[in-house]
Amino acid sequence: MIAQGKIKSVVDRKYRPRRERKEKDTNNTLKEKLVEFISVNDQQILEDYKKLQSQLDSLDGIREKQFWQHLQGALKTFKLDEPRKAGKILEIVKSLLQSYTIRLNSSDVKILEAIYQQPLLTLEGICSATKLSWGTVQKRYNNLAGSKVYKIVAVPNYDKLGLAPIIVLTLDSEREISSPYLTSIQVNNGWCSTNRLWEMLIPKSNLQEFAKLIFKHLQNSRIFERLFLLHSVNFTYFDRGSRSWNINWPQWELELEKDETVKVILDHENRHRKQRIKRMDLKILHFLTQNLRREQREIAQALNTSESKVSLCKKNLYNDKYFTPVLQLTNRAGLTENLLIILKEKIQEIPSAFLRLPQTTIYELTEYSSKTKQTVIQTQLPPGSKTRIKEILERKNPDTQFSNYTIQIENFPEAITEAFDEKNQNWMWGPPALKIYHKINRNLEFPYYQIPKI
Repeated sequence: MIAQGKIKSVVDRKYRPRRERKEKDTNNTLKEKLVEFISVNDQQILEDYKKLQSQLDSLDGIREKQFWQHLQGALKTFKLDEPRKAGKILEIVKSLLQSYTIRLNSSDVKILEAIYQQPLLTLEGICSATKLSWGTVQKRYNNLAGSKVYKIVAVPNYDKLGLAPIIVLTLDSEREISSPYLTSIQVNNGWCSTNRLWEMLIPKSNLQEFAKLIFKHLQNSRIFERLFLLHSVNFTYFDRGSRSWNINWPQWELELEKDETVKVILDHENRHRKQRIKRMDLKILHFLTQNLRREQREIAQALNTSESKVSLCKKNLYNDKYFTPVLQLTNRAGLTENLLIILKEKIQEIPSAFLRLPQTTIYELTEYSSKTKQTVIQTQLPPGSKTRIKEILERKNPDTQFSNYTIQIENFPEAITEAFDEKNQNWMWGPPALKIYHKINRNLEFPYYQIPKI
């Protein structure tokens, strides 16, 4: 028996890598077939599919392997050469991913609520705030962090940095933007049925020059300056018994009808930059916008600097209000549906009913040409919520618009730090910073606005 066991062990060691490669190759083949099939049939569905990759990235190796095995089984009835099935396949992918969400318990909720109130809270502070034991907090905190149920990010104070977050909407389907100030790639049909959408960071002092370039070369364009107002996480509708979200929509509609509101007070104190800031500070801020609790050792290694310098820069950036710490729940928490609610006018006070939803982010948009302001409410909701909330809001205000687009509040790309003039404490901007291309076909493009290299 012992000899047989040894032989089996040797055989396993020899052939296991081969089996693992075969399984991995099968999964990769399925991924490639899906991307190819969806891209041929529907470009927008491909964009939605790519967004789901963040959920797949959050799965550990075993769960990801299980997911692709289950997906292969679910797609057996589909032939990936039949048109008009891309949408159905995407729904299958979404439903499978929803089954891999983490079921939070009461201790998890207490810990997340404590971190939401104070995102930089230590484990000792969490114990004090939740009245849970050290062992429970350590175990559940490590599980939440390891499962990527949430992330803590730094939302940059763009006004203090001298930057303006810009959203460009255009009906022009033949031209594209390429710029070192570009923060995210273009999105087709991303918002209000427009053909193109870009998010960009532009120096506030050069906003007028930027607008002239956009209006000159992009037809039927609108430019909005975005302002982050408020981020809210609320567990009112989390059923701790079933350990899942359960929104009582009739009750929520009644709360909305009460017209109870919450004032959003902006912190105008110390908004404008007074302290000198270095390019290294901005590079560190880039990492903090991705993960505020990232190990300082990792940041130091990436930037080839010392941990003490990273720690000091992080402390100074926070004390000088260059960023706001925010807790964001991810799809792993069961909030798998995103909805952008676009109101046609600016509201001075936010309906408190919105802040009772699981996760809400409030923005103010100012249109460049007319200077009119409007409010945008972004919500993350449990499965099956979009239809219900749309029906309620359309009854209350038929002019309300909706979009599946997700605004990334924490985007601060590392590339933009190279455009900062440390000596003069400003951003190096000029017409060469923006390129607008005229699209001929998929493989051939030429600059519509010929720009030399910076």
